[in-house]
Amino acid sequence: MKIISLDIGFGDLKVSIFSNGDLEFFKELSAISKIENPEKFDIDPNVVEYNNKLFYVGENAVRLNQNSMIEIRTFQDILGITPLILLKMIKKYGKFDYYAISISIAFINYSKSLKEYLIKSLDFLNKDNLYILPQGIGAKVALQEIGLDPFNRSSYFIPNYLGIDIGFNTIDVFKVIGGKVSSQDIKGFEEWGVIRIANKIIRHIKRELKIDINLPIAKEIINSGIFKYRGNIYEIPIDDIKTEYVIEFVDFIEKNFSDAMNTIDKIVLFGGGAEIIRSKLKLLDDHFNKDFVKIPNKPEFYNSIGNIYAVKNILIKGK
Repeated sequence: MKIISLDIGFGDLKVSIFSNGDLEFFKELSAISKIENPEKFDIDPNVVEYNNKLFYVGENAVRLNQNSMIEIRTFQDILGITPLILLKMIKKYGKFDYYAISISIAFINYSKSLKEYLIKSLDFLNKDNLYILPQGIGAKVALQEIGLDPFNRSSYFIPNYLGIDIGFNTIDVFKVIGGKVSSQDIKGFEEWGVIRIANKIIRHIKRELKIDINLPIAKEIINSGIFKYRGNIYEIPIDDIKTEYVIEFVDFIEKNFSDAMNTIDKIVLFGGGAEIIRSKLKLLDDHFNKDFVKIPNKPEFYNSIGNIYAVKNILIKGK
């Protein structure tokens, strides 16, 4: 059995592949660029053809003309790029038996339309081999199946906790009671993910350097802390910007989940944003009791890994 799980984020694409009993996972930048001169890219493995047009898919897309980049800010943008990402994965790994795609809880009402759109767009997909799953819930399954470290897997059970999946655009929150997800406590919030850091960087560079940049460039600066422009290298106060975001994050969860936190054992953070929180964990330890907040190793992959297990469990129950 061969399964691919895609956690298509506004910042990074997280991929997990299960094949011949082995599980691998990796990520790449969610960057797509239209190709204006197709004859120059006909043999590049990162180039896919879709609707008679060519697109560059992956990290090096940001090196092409900035005006040709597809900025990914809304669910409609995710809808548009998903076929391109799937085509690249097929080009690299061949076809799969099953495909799992996770979307934010904030957009879960669009899951049916996403599935219909993808089946209509790509002939290798059908209603039986494509699964659209909510982000956050996959992370819960992964925590249960592999514990706090995907490289040293062991069962890990927290009966009562608040799971917070911090993506690039969205934050998805779910409450687990007695090992089960409470259907009344599942919420998604747009514009509260790492995009807040990216927007702060965009405003800082506009204010200090009088230069306009787009989101993909801001994403790179989050990781590197520097901005390269026309041969110049500018240091960006990324540490201060991250601290500001973490303070806002604590205020956000207190405002929205204060009562829920009164009756849980832990907060468990997932997603790429959890790594930013980890770098500022003392701020959370100062606010909460120490060790109240848990962050797994490689938290950004927990959705894509968990969805592999979710599909396997669905198939086992269906037999």
